[in-house]
Amino acid sequence: MWEPFFILFSLLATGYFCKYKKWLDQPAMNGIAGVLINVAMPALLLTSLVKQPMRGKEIGEFFLMLALSIAFFMLFAFLALGYCRLFRIEKNYRGMVQLSMFSSNNGFMGYPVTLAFFGQAGMLMMVANNLAMNIVQWTYGVYILRRDNPIQTNKRNWKQVVRQILNVNIVAILIGLVFSLTGAGHLIPDFLDKFLGICASLATPLSMLYIGAMLHGAHFKDLFGNKIIAGPALTRLTVFVLITFVFLWLLPLPPMIKKIELLSVVLPSAAIVPVMTAHYGYGADLATRIVVLSTLCSMFTTPLGIMLATAVF
Repeated sequence: MWEPFFILFSLLATGYFCKYKKWLDQPAMNGIAGVLINVAMPALLLTSLVKQPMRGKEIGEFFLMLALSIAFFMLFAFLALGYCRLFRIEKNYRGMVQLSMFSSNNGFMGYPVTLAFFGQAGMLMMVANNLAMNIVQWTYGVYILRRDNPIQTNKRNWKQVVRQILNVNIVAILIGLVFSLTGAGHLIPDFLDKFLGICASLATPLSMLYIGAMLHGAHFKDLFGNKIIAGPALTRLTVFVLITFVFLWLLPLPPMIKKIELLSVVLPSAAIVPVMTAHYGYGADLATRIVVLSTLCSMFTTPLGIMLATAVF
């Protein structure tokens, strides 16, 4: 039970140490992020789906997870809007706060953790969860960022929306689904299968190193002393987790769906949020700090969430 946590957190600590020793500077971190987003993660998604052929039951559970995840992400988005109004968050920051609160780092952090504890069956459900988040992020998420940005005036057309939703990871998911649904994985040449496997194996170490390096330089006073940072991060990892657990406990769902849905919520805010905020919204620096604080807190919530999901569901 604890061995995967030891490995993952040791990689986090290694990333932190590398940043402390200045072996990883910002350009190097940008390079790691680029390799993760464009090479390792797509390869991991593709190979995971190819290795998990879906038939009647699996297909039903995949699309059930997709629909359920979209519903949860939208629920959290509207709860986050209520949070912004209740605590009188400045209007310019509301889109960023909403996006930070409803999104999940179910890619960089979620995939390695899922594989370590729930295997390929769990990975299939996390892929559905990630697909749902991408749909909500690049439609409603971009809308609220642009809505609350005082200098954003240009309107997006439908082609831009489709292009943003169909990023390289979603394309990998769609291609992988074709192989998974048709059972055509055996058609992939052996050399290509091995190449994709090697690229996929980079995802866990690189993602943990990146997150660990990102944590370096975090000042607790700055993180906890700002209500726009601490409130959203802590509310997401406490109140939203409790709401999710109650719903999952009451709903008659397959156990694996419940486990992965809960895992998605105990993970930190998505690392893509500051990037999206910088491009469309307002308050990218604060978004980065929310991600950092929620990542720090998730070092406690993630193990607890996995133990709770395993014990109850």
